[in-house]
Amino acid sequence: MSSAGKRHGFSISVKMILTTFALIVFIIAGYAALDIWSISRVFETQVAEKERLIQEQLRKVGSATVTALASSSRTFLETNNDADLRHYVADLAKKDPSLEAVYVLDSNLGLVAHSEEAKNPKEGHPKVAEESWAKVYAIWQERKDKAEAEAKQAADIAAAKAIKPGVTEDFAKLGVAP
Repeated sequence: MSSAGKRHGFSISVKMILTTFALIVFIIAGYAALDIWSISRVFETQVAEKERLIQEQLRKVGSATVTALASSSRTFLETNNDADLRHYVADLAKKDPSLEAVYVLDSNLGLVAHSEEAKNPKEGHPKVAEESWAKVYAIWQERKDKAEAEAKQAADIAAAKAIKPGVTEDFAKLGVAP
């Protein structure tokens, strides 16, 4: 046999089998990657939804607790009975482990009562000098400012709608939610 008649390499059938096998592996790997991506997206969506629900429940519980505390301590506040109010707030905090800290402040942001008896003022209503209160106050102020800005934006949009009907579409083009 001459060297021209000898075959070098794999036969065409082996090459086709290997190519088919490689394509199948590539397709399976692609489906696996897409599956992992879609599962992670679903997981992230579910986590975000659960976080939102937990925050909403915490907000509701917190609001109910504050409302209950405000109504139950009204007489202490109306009669300036700081000593009993301080005892009541500290006792309430001991009974409810979900309360991290309770601050009762006067109109000048002076501390009237605290959930920890040791942190209650002995006389008067001094300014609160705690890092936790500073964080709470900063968050509250940020939310208040954001709500005021959203209210102003809503008023501006309402005024614009009164002047020019169909202005909602103009705001949508600018990326401003009506």
